[in-house]
Amino acid sequence: MTLPKGYRPERVLWQDDITQGLFRQSVVEHREITTLRVIKNEVGIRLADIDEILVVNTEIEYDSVYHDRRKNRALGPEGRFNAKTRVIGDIQFFQNGNLVLVLNDVYDPEEVAGIVRSARAGAAEEQALRRVKEVLAGQAPVSGSRTPVSCPSCAGENPPGSNFCNKCGAALPPGCPKCGSSNLTGSSFCSMCGSPLS
Repeated sequence: MTLPKGYRPERVLWQDDITQGLFRQSVVEHREITTLRVIKNEVGIRLADIDEILVVNTEIEYDSVYHDRRKNRALGPEGRFNAKTRVIGDIQFFQNGNLVLVLNDVYDPEEVAGIVRSARAGAAEEQALRRVKEVLAGQAPVSGSRTPVSCPSCAGENPPGSNFCNKCGAALPPGCPKCGSSNLTGSSFCSMCGSPLS
């Protein structure tokens, strides 16, 4: 079996499992961002369906260790202080103005949200490119042609999909059923996509 030309498998961009237990760890929550979806446990949303991404409830978590000089003379007279900080927050995903998915307690939430935004932009770009290739190959109709229809009698411009001229009332040539572009009266084939007009 051969895969279609241009096929790209879904790839994991970010993954985080929340576990519980010390010796026998079990996954409590599985979170994953792929090139096509955002997944939390068994629930997922397609990147193309996401309208907005918000990062909320961010806080800084400190992980600090102080080494006292009295316990270890090699550290010098003042001792040493090691501090690590991490930003933790929640990422909310909206579809049609409704909250559909929340990833809680994500480390570096702005970075993870940036991964989703860039993957979403890449997916939208790929989808648009695929759509253009399908239209050029004649496999998909053009949705709603925006080219005004010219009247052959008075040369007036009419909105797309018009059957009669707004100025003189003359019958307008039919648009192509496949791509929607207007053609000259009496044409047998579309001048844009080449499909038959009858």
